[in-house]
Amino acid sequence: MASTDEITNSPEAKIMASSSTPTKSVRYDVFINHCGPDTKQTLAASIYRALKLMGLEVFLDEPVDEPELDVGDSISSQIQYAITTSFLHIAIFSPRYAESPWILEELSLMLKTDQTIIPVFYNVEPSDMHWICKGKGVYAEAFLKLEAKKRYTSQKLEDWKSALQKVSYLKGHIVNSHDDQEVLKIIANLVLKKIKKTSFVVAKHPVGLDKTLRAFERSVLESSKNVKIVGITGMSGCGKTTLAKEYYNKMIQSFYRCSFVCDVRNTPTKYMYEKQKKMFQDLGGSKDILFNSIEEGKAILSEYLSHVQVFIILDNVDHQDQLESLVPTKNSLIKDSVVVVTSRDPGVLISWGIPSISIYKMKDLNPQHATELFCWHAFEQPSPIYEFEYLVKEFLIVCKGLPLSLKVLGELVRGKSKEYWNGQLEKFSRSLHQDIKTILMVNFDALDDEEEKEIFLDISCFFIGTEKDSAITVWEESGWSGAGSLGTLMDKSLVEVDEKNCLRMHDLLRDLGRDISKTRSPYRLWSPKQITHIQQQGKGNVLIRGIKARTDEFYEEFVELVRESGRGIKRKWGLKILDVEKNYFTEELATLSEGLVSLRWAKFPHRAIPSWISLKKLRVLELCDASKLEEPWNEIADPPVQLRVLNIIHARNFQRFPRSIGFLKHLQKISFDGKGAPIEGLPDEFCSLQSLQCLELVGCPKLKLLPSNIGDLTNLEHLRLKECKGIEGLPEEFGRLKSLDYLVLDGCDQLKSLPSKIGDLTNLRHLELSGCGIEDLPKEFGRLQSLHFLKISECHELKSLSSKFGDLAKLKELELLECRKLMIPSEALVQLTSLYRLYIAACPGLTEFVTQPECLSSLFCSLENQDLTIIMT
Repeated sequence: MASTDEITNSPEAKIMASSSTPTKSVRYDVFINHCGPDTKQTLAASIYRALKLMGLEVFLDEPVDEPELDVGDSISSQIQYAITTSFLHIAIFSPRYAESPWILEELSLMLKTDQTIIPVFYNVEPSDMHWICKGKGVYAEAFLKLEAKKRYTSQKLEDWKSALQKVSYLKGHIVNSHDDQEVLKIIANLVLKKIKKTSFVVAKHPVGLDKTLRAFERSVLESSKNVKIVGITGMSGCGKTTLAKEYYNKMIQSFYRCSFVCDVRNTPTKYMYEKQKKMFQDLGGSKDILFNSIEEGKAILSEYLSHVQVFIILDNVDHQDQLESLVPTKNSLIKDSVVVVTSRDPGVLISWGIPSISIYKMKDLNPQHATELFCWHAFEQPSPIYEFEYLVKEFLIVCKGLPLSLKVLGELVRGKSKEYWNGQLEKFSRSLHQDIKTILMVNFDALDDEEEKEIFLDISCFFIGTEKDSAITVWEESGWSGAGSLGTLMDKSLVEVDEKNCLRMHDLLRDLGRDISKTRSPYRLWSPKQITHIQQQGKGNVLIRGIKARTDEFYEEFVELVRESGRGIKRKWGLKILDVEKNYFTEELATLSEGLVSLRWAKFPHRAIPSWISLKKLRVLELCDASKLEEPWNEIADPPVQLRVLNIIHARNFQRFPRSIGFLKHLQKISFDGKGAPIEGLPDEFCSLQSLQCLELVGCPKLKLLPSNIGDLTNLEHLRLKECKGIEGLPEEFGRLKSLDYLVLDGCDQLKSLPSKIGDLTNLRHLELSGCGIEDLPKEFGRLQSLHFLKISECHELKSLSSKFGDLAKLKELELLECRKLMIPSEALVQLTSLYRLYIAACPGLTEFVTQPECLSSLFCSLENQDLTIIMT
């Protein structure tokens, strides 16, 4: 172990420990690492002047050459700053280079930044550095002297030697004279070449490409850490190469060693070494190194890629051998390197070792983007011309959102008659189609993770139409990474999440999942035939993950299966998910509830959940069409303390929430739709729900007050009160809901005012006031500094906005609808400088809107039944 003296006096400590502010705050283009006595006034100065003349920001300094390394903090701070901020480094190796620990430590720090290093060998040879670890070469004597001083640990000395050896393999220049103008010109041009990258021309009409790029980065690249090796898959013509080029253009300024290897698939195997050589040279390798065979190329690339950070795109790969030829040591790539592979076959990528979560499945263009792309190619505009609208729709059906088809067919019919269009439509309607089911089956088969397969089957059998967060809660109880696995299924287009945050799946995939579940354990039961299959297995444990009982036939068959357990056929159920209706869950099945995690009960027939049902492990409870329900569980019953989600729908006789609800410390969401339920209030214990994030109360006309301690719900983010006509006011404690982001007050016609403390809702971004009896907005309303969206509609008594309304500095969208008494001074909106969308309808009191010209250029204003003049100040 190093002594305290060794640590504090090491060059690494001197460079890294300083926290003083650098004397120069710019980011440098180039840092020159050199030995002062050898090159300060000669070669280093010449390179410095040449680069400065080209307009580059260059750092050149001389490390203190004293054995004790007693250097002031300001100097070491400046060196560290210059190294870590430079886009590129030049290391000048000269005979006395290794005598200075400072210079060696600079080199180590340069390597840690992963930026490009250009080595210059001044009166030394690269071989002097190749053999340093074996004690040979011109630098061997210098290291013997450093060892003799006994100031530096053996590990530190080895690190310096390793740094020298690594840099020696980089493409460099041998210089024998400091004023060799030809060499100086080569070095300067090389620096510029490394800093300025050439981008691709991607597409003439890049419709929807920015959205696809964001989705690719979000779903694939953000899930990878350190070295990123990712794939893009999809059928020919779906836009894989276009996406890869767009991503390349975005990233090349962040990397100094970049290569885009085009059309790998069409390169004959015997000529693959030419692709190897091109990629090697793109990444900064020497043109003098020969690639005589694929195996020789593998050896060169294997060594090179293990020492440098790279950004590589391999386009149109169709065989694993191609990948192994171009990136032979993917597990040895330097940290933060990126390799992107495009292929029609996801199996190739998976076989090579890219995990499913790192493969992005291209999607067809949505109808809007498909229309725009086709029309750009057919008409040179984003929409159909007159009398061609119907034909465009027919061609979109044929193209099925495939970019290549949209481009080719659009160009084919450009400038042609309708008769020609019809003829081509008839021809291609039979030949341009895709087998969606087969493509998605390939993705399903590629799911290596059993957890992902189980979640896919859960969705196909039970969770189509279920809120995503509720399903994730169930999967987490099973010890699964619900959100991560769902993300993988979404990436592979096996599952979708709609605009209401609910899970959706193609009908064919749903049928596929249910077919698999018929014979796969743990079983997911919904068909009487499945029960027959289990009975034929005889004795033994049968794991049943979930049941969906919706018919009399199924219920009767399943009850008989359970009765067999009482006749000596012992089975272990393991039931987690139960989806039933009416009286299909009876006391005879009580034992099934012991491990129940999710219970959805439609046409709920009881006053409360029966006491014979175990709730101890329940996380999701949904009671639908619960016309007889008066309370979710009896006050004296043990509450479901593990509950996360409580949904009660159409419970028109609902009376109360039990006081024991306060024990549900994990409850995150309550959604209640009473359909006119007579509930009059919420218990004070309701506000002990410290984990509650979402509260929705709908159809509670007799609810008059919210609890006075509602401010205790410190994690509440989403609050929706609809058709709660009895509420006359909100408690002052309302302002303590510091996490509240989304607030909707809809149909609360007895609500005459908002509390003054509403201005304390510093995180509120979305507010809707619809059908309320509010007469004016308090002046504190202007303190809602995070408010982005405001909708006020059908507030027939509202006469004026807050006097501080103009203080809503971040308001971007404003809707004013059917507020017939609302009088708005023309200057009231002029201060809303962030406003970009204004929608006004049936507000006769608003006749003028004053704005500034710079705001008007980006403002979308829609007027309906409104006579309004826009005045520019």
